[in-house]
Amino acid sequence: MKLLDVASGTGLMAVAAKEVLGTDENITCVEPSDGMIGEAKKKLNATFVQSGGESMPLPDDTFDFLTVGYAMRHFADLETTFTEFHRVLKSGGKVLILEATRPEGRFGSWLFKLYFGQLYPFFSRLITRSKKAEEMMVYFWETMDACVRPADVQDAFKAAGFTEVKRKALLGVFSEYTAVKA
Repeated sequence: MKLLDVASGTGLMAVAAKEVLGTDENITCVEPSDGMIGEAKKKLNATFVQSGGESMPLPDDTFDFLTVGYAMRHFADLETTFTEFHRVLKSGGKVLILEATRPEGRFGSWLFKLYFGQLYPFFSRLITRSKKAEEMMVYFWETMDACVRPADVQDAFKAAGFTEVKRKALLGVFSEYTAVKA
C-alpha cells in the first residue's frame, strides 16, 4: 500500500500509519514547512515533499490511501485541494481526514471555545512553563475557531469527484471524514 500524508506536520499521522503498515518505506509526507519536515524526519524514514496540498508535485494515480490529520482548516480552497487529492489517488483509493469541528449548539460552542480558547492554552503554559507553548495553543485555537463546517467538507468531496463520502462525529467535536475515488 502506498500512503500519502498531506499537511503531515511533525508526522503524527504518518507514524501511526507506519505502525499499521509495519514500515514507512511506502509513505510519502507532504508538508509546506521545512521546520515541520525536519521534526518528522526524526521519527520517520519516509519520502518527504515540501509542498502545500493544493498543488502537489506528485504523479497522477499513485497512492492507495491519503490522510490528513487536523490540518484541513489550513487549506485555502477545499474543492481545489480535494480535486488534487483525487488526482494523486489510484482508482478505489481512499481518503481519511481527522478534524476538530466546532459544535453547532450555543452551549456546546461555548464549551468548545472555553476549553480550546482559554483552558488549553492556560494549562499548556502551566505544565510546560513556556509562554511559547501557550502562544502556540492560542494560535491553535484561532485556527480551530475557523473550522470548516461538515456540510462544506462533504460538498467539496463530492464536487471533486469522490464517492462514499461519510462523516463520523465523536462527542460533536471531532470528525472523521472518509471518501473513495471511484
